[in-house]
Amino acid sequence: MAEEKTLLEDLNLVDRTEVTRVLAPTENLEFVTITPGEDKKIKFREEKDHVILDLNGRDIPLADKEALDTVAGCVGIQKSYVKKCPKNILFPPLNYWYNEGLGLPVRAVLRDGSLIKTTTDRVKSAPIGNERLLVTAEQSIGLENIAGYHQVSTNLDFSTVSIVTKKTFEAVDNDTLFGGIQIRNSILGKEVIEVSPYVFRQWCTNGAITSEALGKYTRKRSGDNLNDWMSEIIESSTGSLDREFSRLRHLTTVSVKGHVGETLTALGKDNGIPKKIMDEIRAEASSSNAETMYDIWNCITKIASHSEIMTPLTTTRLQNIAGHVSRQHDRCPSCFRTV
Repeated sequence: MAEEKTLLEDLNLVDRTEVTRVLAPTENLEFVTITPGEDKKIKFREEKDHVILDLNGRDIPLADKEALDTVAGCVGIQKSYVKKCPKNILFPPLNYWYNEGLGLPVRAVLRDGSLIKTTTDRVKSAPIGNERLLVTAEQSIGLENIAGYHQVSTNLDFSTVSIVTKKTFEAVDNDTLFGGIQIRNSILGKEVIEVSPYVFRQWCTNGAITSEALGKYTRKRSGDNLNDWMSEIIESSTGSLDREFSRLRHLTTVSVKGHVGETLTALGKDNGIPKKIMDEIRAEASSSNAETMYDIWNCITKIASHSEIMTPLTTTRLQNIAGHVSRQHDRCPSCFRTV
């Protein structure tokens, strides 16, 4: 299954300018926490067709209807009711609940002075901006060791940036794999920050990643020094990548020749892979003449990267299954399951 050797300059990666552009909507946000029992004065009113939150004398316009939906949802008022209810009838209960009936802290997120979202989800960590987190990771990795970026996305709940490094490995001749670091951040602090080492493989214009076998590292205490924590994680991640490369080399020695169908059937059953996706994996294994568990691993990551029937969630799950294959790589000679 090996193809022409992949060179660093041939990788189809995102540059740093594009990463900054993608992350921009979740940068420079202001967070305002409204806590039950505080000495506060809150009033909602309408002004020039805009809903205004008067918070202790500070006028904060709501950015859009979705912002009003989240404000109401935090105190149990359903979106369908907000849509139908005249503002003069909606504002009195909102004013009551936010002044007297608030049971949990509400975190309001502001962009350019306008409220864009509120949430009552319990905060697991103090918010850290994506750009700050990325810069800290880059300093720990070393800019000279970064090849580019991959799978960059952001929203108020979760943001992801994958950094492809120049750390390379060839399980077989002319088949280059790259080590990477994936960062997952919750700008609202709803989840802890996760940093995961992963393996990147270029498939034409797409890249496949696998990460489950390498482990995840989380920043659980907001009081941790970010620079020290990141440096420690990057060092640990480098060691994880070395172990993963060793596992992948072993996969090239595990033969499935003559038993590809049975091996894939067992793999699909053990991991609950849907039939349509398994059909694509089988077709890829057939067209590429898969003969080893490394070939099977490549088939899974390629389908995860290229399949048109997969959602982002199922893509991530299939990538994790590929990571699982690299750890449980030996095959039972009677049932063909990986062990």
